[in-house]
Amino acid sequence: ASKDHVRLDAIMEDGTIVEGESQIPEVHKKIHRVRLFPEHVQPVQSALDALKNADAIILGPGSLYTSIMPNLLVDGVAEAIRKSKAIKIYICNVMSQPPETDGYTASMHAKAIIDHAGPGIIDYMIVNDTEISEEMLEYYAEQGATPVEVDGEAINALGIGYDRADIINEADVIRHNPEKLSHAVMKLIYEMTGR
Repeated sequence: ASKDHVRLDAIMEDGTIVEGESQIPEVHKKIHRVRLFPEHVQPVQSALDALKNADAIILGPGSLYTSIMPNLLVDGVAEAIRKSKAIKIYICNVMSQPPETDGYTASMHAKAIIDHAGPGIIDYMIVNDTEISEEMLEYYAEQGATPVEVDGEAINALGIGYDRADIINEADVIRHNPEKLSHAVMKLIYEMTGR
């Protein structure tokens, strides 16, 4: 989103400020908000042009605060997404990321994005609809991670539609399955555009 040298900082719920993306998970505190330092950085013009001309804009999958948010904080990027006529789809995480998103429901993920990037940044969400095995639940519980609860009414209350889909692989860890996810994204785009 930018070629400028920039640092990601986090303001934690207790008011502590953590400087640098690699340091954020090390403090084991809940994030209230993230910001860039310096606050204003130049966007890459070709990125803004791509957003303006896109048919669909996909946010995610990735760490909410350290992968998705930094791009939205670059000057002009969130505005370009909001103004775009493209369908804006957010791929919600399947599992929480301790302590970054402990207790976050799907709507809380979306609300955090809206709080950082403004209303109109997401039209639809894709959320996991596949049951997770007991073995995987136990494995993740040992790390403090839990499945992200899909709270449909709260998602809709944010003015966002959502689609439940089988989008994961379950082997040694739970990850989005690229083939399943791309199918779910294209299905949603076709449904919304009537193509």
